[in-house]
Amino acid sequence: MKFFVFDIDDTLYDLKDPFVMAFEKMFGYLPHDIDDLFLDFRKYNNQIYDKALNGQITMTQMCNYRAQKSFYDYGIILDESSAQKFQRTYESVKNNITVNKHILDLMDRLKSNNIPMGIITNGPTYDQNMKIDYLGLRSYFDPDLILVSEEVGFHKPDKAIFDEMKNRICHKYNCPSPEIYYMGDSYDNDIVGAKKAAYNTIWLNHRRVAPLDLSVVDYHLTSYSSISILMDIF
Repeated sequence: MKFFVFDIDDTLYDLKDPFVMAFEKMFGYLPHDIDDLFLDFRKYNNQIYDKALNGQITMTQMCNYRAQKSFYDYGIILDESSAQKFQRTYESVKNNITVNKHILDLMDRLKSNNIPMGIITNGPTYDQNMKIDYLGLRSYFDPDLILVSEEVGFHKPDKAIFDEMKNRICHKYNCPSPEIYYMGDSYDNDIVGAKKAAYNTIWLNHRRVAPLDLSVVDYHLTSYSSISILMDIF
């Protein structure tokens, strides 16, 4: 029996969209290099995100760090107060996020073919659940197959969170050998982690990051539009 599990951030929706909205709302303009600034913002986020998840630093410290460091690289000086203001603005526009149309087409196909869907995502339980609601996707997912790292106590790429999903599937669907497909944008967190748990991995590499080892990637998609090739499988 087939099952399909998604990441949320930068998979179900494009993370750049709320960043761009927040920047324009706070500063009143968009720089020509906003795409590069966003990638820098993500780079600094990824440097210390695990520390925030593990409780070594607070989420506020992480948010201040990624904003101050990335904006500084582009000549914008943010003090701590301004960094926190940007974070509040960033949070305030997240209710405007929209699911990518190619993702939605895939989800409609999965739903019509009665393939159960789930989520494995890192982050705070409340925030990640609100994103599902903002995207209007709650009805697509089996509520027992929504795993948020804060709630379950493990975070990607730990194999334990992927094993927890497999255990829930086996128990609920009485399926000892489920065929699980997992789609995510992060090579390290999503793809390497899922492959350790013997999932079929779908790397949505729409940022076109150079991989270290494609042997852990079963399906390598370099754009949202290339999701269409999955229609033949499901």
